[in-house]
Amino acid sequence: MSQRTHNLSVALTAVQDEGIKLVMENRESVTVLDIESGSREKTLFLLWQLISRWKLPRYLENIHLRGEIKLLRTLLRIRNMKPPEVEVCS
Repeated sequence: MSQRTHNLSVALTAVQDEGIKLVMENRESVTVLDIESGSREKTLFLLWQLISRWKLPRYLENIHLRGEIKLLRTLLRIRNMKPPEVEVCS
């Protein structure tokens, strides 16, 4: 077993120990050999799982979601308003 394969094995085991499932929607598992061989689909799946688990929740905590929602509602209300009728005198 090469050092790279061993390191990937240790990393994937740690990921699974954190409760992250490495099974895709099509029921294929992400394995060390998939990552080592450069499977783009499975590597991106693994990265998204990691981001979703650790980085995304921290990012969402830092966003003022209530303020953002209020601003979006205001913008939608303004956008849907009818312009005032203007009477033109000649």
